[in-house]
Amino acid sequence: MNKHCKHPGGIDVKRITFFSLIFIIILSGCSNKAYEEALQKGYDFLETGKYTEASEQFSMALDKKETEEAEKGLLVADAMFGGWDSYRAGIFNSAVEIAHNILTDDQNSKAVSLVIDDAKKLLEQAETMLELYNNIVEQMEKADHLKEDGQFEEALQIYEQIIKNDQEHFIIENLIEDANEKMDEVRANIQNNGSPKETESDKENNNGNNESNNRTDEQKNDKQKNEKNKQITSDEAEEIIRNALNMPDNIIVNYDHDEGNFYVIQVFEVIETNGGSHTATLGWYKVNKSTGEWTEAF
Repeated sequence: MNKHCKHPGGIDVKRITFFSLIFIIILSGCSNKAYEEALQKGYDFLETGKYTEASEQFSMALDKKETEEAEKGLLVADAMFGGWDSYRAGIFNSAVEIAHNILTDDQNSKAVSLVIDDAKKLLEQAETMLELYNNIVEQMEKADHLKEDGQFEEALQIYEQIIKNDQEHFIIENLIEDANEKMDEVRANIQNNGSPKETESDKENNNGNNESNNRTDEQKNDKQKNEKNKQITSDEAEEIIRNALNMPDNIIVNYDHDEGNFYVIQVFEVIETNGGSHTATLGWYKVNKSTGEWTEAF
């Protein structure tokens, strides 16, 4: 009697089952190999600070096998990318928070251990810039109040101190540019107030000119008010960037914050993975509130 179970048509069922198992084992082995390769590449990219590439590799690993290790790698990669992205955008408090969270995380995790040095660097730079930013803003407000009260000499000293900062970050550079403009206004006021006083005779002779000048000044002020009222909105700034860059609907163009006379706009996309989703920033842009002109933020 034949020991093999055969299909009525003569097909050996046991043999088919055997080869099916072999095929499944081979596929499983290939999947495990792809998982291990993606995981290792993710770690390699983490170690060199290439967080976007690391995120992609950990996502690929999760597609092959959902493990806590791959998920942790993805979270760390996205966190470090977000931290440096926040720093570049001038959102220093967010960068500080992210770096602090990484440094207080489980350092026995391989993913965390690979980014410790870079997280320390991010924390140090972000804290330095946050302190500098807050200090400049505080000094600017103090100088602005002095200027409004007519204490021009005192205001000028503070503005001059502010512009001595030489940090190469567009957020600080914008504040310094603003201080420079206000410093020119203060110097003009000091020069005007320092001119010789008019005699009564001079005043009588110049009455007509003064009235004319006053009307001119009023017209200028009205023009400046009208120009200020014509400033574009943040929504319009978003539309300017979307149209200028011809961004498709799936790309998000989002107003982030103000910097002086500029809106700061972030352009990014949301990437879905089995482990969740993360954002990938495509660029940061500044839009002039008055003119609508735009440039890259950094």
